[in-house]
Amino acid sequence: MKQTHQTVKRPTTIEETYQAFSQSTTFDRLTTNQRRYAKAVILKLNQASRRFILDWSPADVVDALTGEFVTDNMQLHNYFVAVVPILTRFFQFAAKAGWLTDAVQLADAAKHTREEMLLLSQRQTRPHTVAEVAGEEGPNAIDRLNDRSDTWLEAMHQVPMVKNLSDSDRHDVDVIIDTFAGIAILGLNKEPHDWQPETLQQIFYSYFVSVLTTKDKRRRLFTLIPMAMTTFIKTLVGTGEVSNADQLLAWIGSHHEMLVHLYNEELDHFYDELTKAMQSAGIDMTNKQQVDTFTTQYLREHPSQGAAIFTKQQPQHGRQQRRKRR
Repeated sequence: MKQTHQTVKRPTTIEETYQAFSQSTTFDRLTTNQRRYAKAVILKLNQASRRFILDWSPADVVDALTGEFVTDNMQLHNYFVAVVPILTRFFQFAAKAGWLTDAVQLADAAKHTREEMLLLSQRQTRPHTVAEVAGEEGPNAIDRLNDRSDTWLEAMHQVPMVKNLSDSDRHDVDVIIDTFAGIAILGLNKEPHDWQPETLQQIFYSYFVSVLTTKDKRRRLFTLIPMAMTTFIKTLVGTGEVSNADQLLAWIGSHHEMLVHLYNEELDHFYDELTKAMQSAGIDMTNKQQVDTFTTQYLREHPSQGAAIFTKQQPQHGRQQRRKRR
């Protein structure tokens, strides 16, 4: 259960402090990439400082961000990119909890030190990973995309329509954009300037649902897709990364119903159960004849499942066909 902000007993250890932060609604406002690094950043900053993080002054912030934390901390670039947003949210949380009185000054000190910290981080000699030595671009490409995604999402979070969302909805918007960008840029090797309406259709029809984790396959997330994607495309217009925004936005608008009804929980569950049954029976999933034969037999043995799925599907298809005829 997420904690609301109120004065609570001040923690005495960094572990307790981070635990409280991670369970707060303020923590949820971090992007996916920032949440990934939040614990490591907070614990390392406290370790590298001479004072407990809740006792920091603005000068302590500067010392921490330009000292051992950055000069003796071999991390990837996107780790350091996430530091200031993480600290800003942390200071906001601590102030609302009654543990700090100068959160604004502390956050300002972090923001003003950001460029120096990033410059210092680039001077480190980091050991190459096995993948880098082998010349593989996968890990580096993911890191670069995470950086870009954070930048896009930070800009989107300033748009009133996104800014005014609940923390849970804003998290879902982050998931939508992270997932879409990952499929497009890493999976299909298409940069924003390459995107066409066909790209959106390919991603949402063929890949999007299957890439989501089970916990993210929630009805509310899908209802946010049109708004999230519209805001995303407009953000890319502002950065000059797309030139055919009108076509992309038109596709999103004309496929609103498809996007919000992209996920069928019953159908997804049905195919999960069918797949498990095939695996238990030793079916070769690449053999179409075996799959078709097993599926037919499975439906005969589980008629209620098949009837429930396909009965629910028919009305929706009917509505789509009538719209096409008009």
